[in-house]
Amino acid sequence: MSFFSNFAALDELIQVIYQNIEKYVVISDVSDDNWTIHVGQAEQGRWWLGQWTEADVTKLVGSNASDILLETFAEKLADSIVKGELYVQNPDSSDISLVLAPSSKKPMNVPLAEMDAAQAAVYTTRTLIEIALNAQKRKCQLNPMVFATDPLPTSSYSARPTAGRYHSIVSPPTFSQVFSGPSKKPNPSKNDAESSTSEAADLERKRKDLLPVAKPPRAVKGASLANPNKKARKYQAIEFGSDDE
Repeated sequence: MSFFSNFAALDELIQVIYQNIEKYVVISDVSDDNWTIHVGQAEQGRWWLGQWTEADVTKLVGSNASDILLETFAEKLADSIVKGELYVQNPDSSDISLVLAPSSKKPMNVPLAEMDAAQAAVYTTRTLIEIALNAQKRKCQLNPMVFATDPLPTSSYSARPTAGRYHSIVSPPTFSQVFSGPSKKPNPSKNDAESSTSEAADLERKRKDLLPVAKPPRAVKGASLANPNKKARKYQAIEFGSDDE
């Protein structure tokens, strides 16, 4: 197993640095012999190259560093790249370098050397070829397509779900819920039957209260007790003659 097999976390990483008005791209690669950093400047099309060999790493972590220590060291460097904690130092001089984790107690410095125009063009072309090969896996799309998922319906009630979409199906409200308002208890209790009976009784009482009360007909003076709408018949007493007459 090679020394840099413990540096897998740093392989094939890419990040963008926005520094003042300049914009840089950083590409990290790992081979069996070294860790390589390429830094490109957008406006002028310039490229710089930096490498760490086994000797450079052992100066920092020691010659007897274990595999676990090397992996941890590489993961910290990769984390600074992923988080964008990078700084291009002295970009306008020959002493240019890439600083990883510049705000930490022990920032890592990778010296850079500028590539000539031919080397920069070759590296740019090779990088674009790798991008094109990866794009073939997604029907030559330069960027992976983002499939937008359908948003959940905003309504709380759907009578029938539509095929191919997710809908929340909620039972329609009962008459008692519409009349008395939403229930404060979302979970059903053990006394559902009793509560339903009580609600039904309350509704029946409310319904009776809303019905008009029939008033008894006003009794007419001299009306018949059997039929108040008719006047009572007047009976005249019959007088019988005495036997003496």
